[in-house]
Amino acid sequence: MPGADGTRLVWTGAALIAAADTDPPPLDHTRYAPSTLWRLGCGCDDCLAWHNADSRERRRVLADAAFPEQRRQQVLELVAAGDVASIEQAAERAQVTPGMVFGLARRDDAFRAALDEAAMALVHQQRLLRPALWLPVRLPRDTVPTRAPPGQDDPAAAPPRGAVSRPVSPARGSIRQGLRLA
Repeated sequence: MPGADGTRLVWTGAALIAAADTDPPPLDHTRYAPSTLWRLGCGCDDCLAWHNADSRERRRVLADAAFPEQRRQQVLELVAAGDVASIEQAAERAQVTPGMVFGLARRDDAFRAALDEAAMALVHQQRLLRPALWLPVRLPRDTVPTRAPPGQDDPAAAPPRGAVSRPVSPARGSIRQGLRLA
């Protein structure tokens, strides 16, 4: 680094070792802002809180620039229209990451509500397209096996553990009866 007269000043090895062995100057919290003190190495609670808030704000500004309002609307429209099977696919088609979508939903209540509404439309549409995957099977109570009292177990007569016996309606048949393997 040049001096006032233009000469170049260079640290010697001995000077560096001597500087490393000295204590740093005290950090005066009444005189300096937390930003300055944090950058000087202070790790107290006030300086850490400032640093966390500052970092969070900078990351959010970058995230908002990478996921602008136009792409937010595109994700919401894709999900609500049912053009995709998941929010992750909608994010991919809008050229953003799923983390951006879910991160914004975590911190923006209005976007979270809109995404929830769009996701419910997607779930409703998927139920209409694939009802067998979504509707639970309701069995009559008399078809659900019960355990026999202790001491009366007959291993030969009992169904295998976890098996459920269901009567098959002759009019409807079973799924296997409708499949033909070539």
